[in-house]
Amino acid sequence: MIGLKDDLRHTWRVYRGTPFQSALAILTLGVAIAFATAFFSLYSDLSFRSLPGGEDARSLGMLGLSEGGSFDSLPNGMYGPLAEQTTSLRALEAFLPMQFEPEEPETPEPLVGAGVTADYFTELGIGIAHGRPLDESDRDARVVVLSHEAAEKLFDDAAAAVNQEIMAHDMSLQVVGVTEPGFEGLVRGTIRDIWLPREVMLNDIWGVPEEFHHQVPAQMIARLADGVSPAAAEVELNQIADGFDDELRAMLRSQSIRLVPQMSNSPDEYRATQQQLQLMAGAAILVALIAAGNLGLFLLARAPARQREMALRLTVGARPARLVRQLMTEAFALVLVGTGLGLLLALWLGVFLQDLPLFDGGQFLDQGLDWRIPLFAAGLATVLALVVGTAPALGLARQSLAAHSRGAGRSLGARHVIATVQVVLALVIVAGGLYAQHSLRAALSMDPGYDMAGISQANPVPAGSMASFRATDEAIRDFRQGIRERLNGVDGIRNLGFAGRMPGSDHLMFQTIRAADDAEIEAPGIAVGWDPDAMDILGLRLLHGQLPEEPDRELAVVNRHLAEQFWGRTDVVGEFVEQTTGGFGGSSEAEPMEIVAVVEDIHFGHPRDPMRPTVLLADGGMAYFAALLIDGEVNREQLDAAIGEFLLNHEIPLEIERVQSLEDAFTDRFAQDRSRVWMTGLGAVIVLIMAVLGFYGTLRFLMQGHRFEFALRSAVGAGPGSLYKDAMRHGLTLAAPGLLIGLPIAVLAVVSLSDYLGAMDARVWPAALMAAVLLTAALVLAIHPIARQAAGQDPAPALRGE
Repeated sequence: MIGLKDDLRHTWRVYRGTPFQSALAILTLGVAIAFATAFFSLYSDLSFRSLPGGEDARSLGMLGLSEGGSFDSLPNGMYGPLAEQTTSLRALEAFLPMQFEPEEPETPEPLVGAGVTADYFTELGIGIAHGRPLDESDRDARVVVLSHEAAEKLFDDAAAAVNQEIMAHDMSLQVVGVTEPGFEGLVRGTIRDIWLPREVMLNDIWGVPEEFHHQVPAQMIARLADGVSPAAAEVELNQIADGFDDELRAMLRSQSIRLVPQMSNSPDEYRATQQQLQLMAGAAILVALIAAGNLGLFLLARAPARQREMALRLTVGARPARLVRQLMTEAFALVLVGTGLGLLLALWLGVFLQDLPLFDGGQFLDQGLDWRIPLFAAGLATVLALVVGTAPALGLARQSLAAHSRGAGRSLGARHVIATVQVVLALVIVAGGLYAQHSLRAALSMDPGYDMAGISQANPVPAGSMASFRATDEAIRDFRQGIRERLNGVDGIRNLGFAGRMPGSDHLMFQTIRAADDAEIEAPGIAVGWDPDAMDILGLRLLHGQLPEEPDRELAVVNRHLAEQFWGRTDVVGEFVEQTTGGFGGSSEAEPMEIVAVVEDIHFGHPRDPMRPTVLLADGGMAYFAALLIDGEVNREQLDAAIGEFLLNHEIPLEIERVQSLEDAFTDRFAQDRSRVWMTGLGAVIVLIMAVLGFYGTLRFLMQGHRFEFALRSAVGAGPGSLYKDAMRHGLTLAAPGLLIGLPIAVLAVVSLSDYLGAMDARVWPAALMAAVLLTAALVLAIHPIARQAAGQDPAPALRGE
C-alpha cells in the first residue's frame, strides 16, 4: 500500500508537469469510452433486458405474415389451428389492440387496451399483483385486468380496484385483477392499460358478426418450446398453414408465416436498430482501443525526457518490475480518470443517441442503469489501461544508464507494426464515414419519379368519430368538390388534387397485384388512388399511353417495374390488372382495371428500398382521408380557414394535421441516413485525430535513433532543407505500409458493411481513395514538426552523447 501511494504521488507529479497534454489525453480517452459505453448500453437494453412485471421474455416471439418485406398481423381465424397443431411452441396467445374511453370524467385520457385469449396471462408468465388473471371461465364475461398504473389512476389504490367497475363503450366492465407494478404490455413501444376477453372485444365492443371473426387481424405472441429455434418453428407453422381450409389459405395469398424473436410491432426496424448498435458499439470499442494504443505511443514520445530518470532508478537498485509497476500505475490513473469522465458523458450521450432517427425502431425501455453497464465499463477500462501502459513500459523500463542514448534508437519491430495497424484502422473508419456521406448524396440526387418544386401536401385526420359518414363514391366526390371550391379562391394556389397515399407515407401496405388475363402472374405491390389532377401536378414521367382526364375506377396507370416484371416490356397499354382486396366481407378480387398509361418508376419509400409493382388508381382513393395535393404557394392560416369553415358547415369531423412541401417530405425520408452520416463522420474525425497523435508519438520516439546520424550530417555540412527532406522521408516510409495495406482492407470492410452504412448508388473505391488522401495529409501534419526539429537541432549535444 505504501508503494502504491508513492506511485500515485509520482503519477500526480508527472501529469501535473504537462497539464495540457494530460487533459487532452483524458478527454480523448473519455470521449471514446463514452461512445462505447453509450452504444453498449442501448444494445444491452434491446438485447438483454426483459419487460418489467413479466417472465423472462427471451423465449417469446411475434407471429406475423411476411410479404414483400412487410410484417402484418395474422387473421384471427388462424389462431385456433396453429395453437392446436403446433409442437414447436410451448404457448401461443393472441390479442386485438384498441383504445378504451372510460366514461368517468376524471379520466379524460383514453386507456390503451387489448382483447386477449383466455390463457394470455398464465401462459406468457405475466405477474398479477392483486386479484386474478383472466381464465377460460371469462371467455364471454365483461371482465378486465388493469395495469398497476391504470388502476391507481382510476381508483387511487391499485389493490382497491379489484371487483370495482369501470364504464367504457356504454358497458360496465368488472375489474378482476391488477398486474404487477411496471408491467405495461409485452410489446416494446406500446403501453397497455387494460386487458379483457377477446370474444367480448369482438362481439360487444366492435360488433363483428360471428361469421367474420376469423378475418379480424390479430397480433400473436408465441413462446418457443425448449430447444426449438425460431427458424424451425417457422417451418412447422407454414406446414400447418398448408393444411388450412380454402378460405384461410386464400387469406394467406402469397404471404408466409414468420416468427421473429423481437417483441416489437416493427420487428424488422427493431432488428435493424440492434444491428446498427452492435456495429457502432464494436466500432466504438475499436476506437477506444486505438485511443489507448495511441496514448501509449504518445506517452512513449516522452522517452527522451524520462529515460535518464528510469536509468538512474535502475542504477540505484530499483528492479525493472518496480519501474513497470510505476508506469502501469500512471496508465491506470489516466484511464481511471478518463473512464469516470466517459461514464458521465455516457449518461447524457445515451439519452441523446436513442432520440436519433437512426434508432427509431429501438423502442428503448428507459429503466435506469443496468448492472451490465458498469461491468462493461470496468472491463473496458482494464483492457485500455493495459494497452496504454504497455508501450511506455516496454520502451522505458528496460533501459539502462549505459544504453540511455543508443537504446532509444533501437526501435523494436513491434513499434512499426503498431504504427501500421493504427493507420490501417484509421483508414477503414474514415473510408466508412466518407462512403456513408457519398451514399446520402447519391440518394438525395435521385429522381423520385415525380416533381416536387412548389408542391405541398395537406393531410386530413379524424377530429372525432367518423362512424356516421358513409364513404360512398358520391359523398366523397361532393366532399372533394366542396374543398376545391373553397381553395380555388385562395391566392397563390394554381391547382389541387387528391392522393390516397403519398410517396414517403408511413406504413405503406403491400397488396397482391396480378395480371387479369393470367392468374399465375402476380406479385406483392402497391395500389394507391391518385386522381387525374394529382397525376398532372406531380408531372409523372410518361412512357406510353395517356394519363386519365377524369376519375375512373376502371382505369389504371402502372409503373415501368410492373410492366417489365409482368409482361417483359413497357408498352402494356390495353392490358388489364387487378388487386386482391379484403375485409369483413371476405377476400375478393377487385374488378379488372385497364392500363391506360405506363410511367417511370415512383419511389414511395426510401430510394434504397426495392422497387415494387405499382398501380395508380385513377379515382384518387375513395376515402375522406386522401391527402390534398396543392400546386402553388400555401398559406397555412388561409388553408385552415377555408377548409375549416367547410368542414364545420358540413359537420365533418376532420382537421388538417400538417401542411408540408414535397421537398421537405422527400428529405425527411433521409433522417436516418443523416444521423448515420453524422455518427460515422464524428467517429472518422475522432479516429483521424487519434491517428495523428499516435503516429506523432511513435515517430518521435523512433527518430531518437537517428539523432546521431542527423547530427553527424549537419556537422559535415548538410543543410536544414536536406535534413528536413530526409526526416519527412523517414516518416512517410513509416506510414506507407499502413496506407498500402489499409486501402484494400478499407474497400473490403466498407463493401461488407455497406448495408449498415446506407448503401446507395455510391462507389467504394473513391471513398477509400479520398480517405487515404485525408489520412496522408493528416500524417504529414504529424511528421512536419518532428522533421523541423530534426533539421534544426544543434549537432553538438548529440555528438557528445555518442
